[in-house]
Amino acid sequence: MACLNNSLVKHVDELKVLLAQFSFDILANNETKLDESIKSSELHVPGYEFIRRDRNKHGGGESFYIKSSNSFIVRSDLNVINLKNLTIEIRKPSSKPFLVTTWYRPPCSPTDLFSSYESFKGNLDSLDLEYYLLGDSDPLFKQGESFDLNNYRPISVISVVAKVFEGIVYDQLYNFLNSEEIISRQQSGFRSLHSTVTALREVADSWPFNIDRGYVNGVVFLDLKKAFDTVDHEILPTKMNRYGIQGKTLVWFKSYTTVLS
Repeated sequence: MACLNNSLVKHVDELKVLLAQFSFDILANNETKLDESIKSSELHVPGYEFIRRDRNKHGGGESFYIKSSNSFIVRSDLNVINLKNLTIEIRKPSSKPFLVTTWYRPPCSPTDLFSSYESFKGNLDSLDLEYYLLGDSDPLFKQGESFDLNNYRPISVISVVAKVFEGIVYDQLYNFLNSEEIISRQQSGFRSLHSTVTALREVADSWPFNIDRGYVNGVVFLDLKKAFDTVDHEILPTKMNRYGIQGKTLVWFKSYTTVLS
């Protein structure tokens, strides 16, 4: 799954190239800027079904491209009038259905929008179905040829509510990993009060000490390209489960690796 934030009419040719190269099962798009004057046939992509919820007087518009091999229904009953959201229910043989919803919070939206969002989220929770919430994703160009999609890094632009929630989860997980001494003491990256300076201090102390004792310092320097892509999304949840991260919490983390991969 993936989510973009694009005017479909202006970018439909680019989107066709994207789907041909990466073959996403589900591609959500926010801020489509579609209205009744634009026919769905103009936006057709071979091998995909196209679902849309058009913009209103305040702008917006949401859509899904769903691979034709997937069985689904549109959950119009979950649309909220003043929310820019669209939800589909994916149905697979011998497995429980799940929901995929995309929503967008325009800049400078009134704060009461969050009340509608919380009500919508409550409706999802009450359905007893697994669901995935997609936000806007704007590819960030890194380096190299601009026409090569491999040179872009997807950035998830999510709502303020989701950002706050992520921060809470991060704090709890980080404190747990520290208290259980799961994080190596030799790790300097991504740790509070640690940096490249603490790493240099460590080697500046240990290397001369080893030399004085007649030892040889063996050092390996690695620079991983696309570091996020090197994380095995099958091994990661297995390790998290062994560390005590289980149940719905583990399912939540798994959904992130699915959406962001």
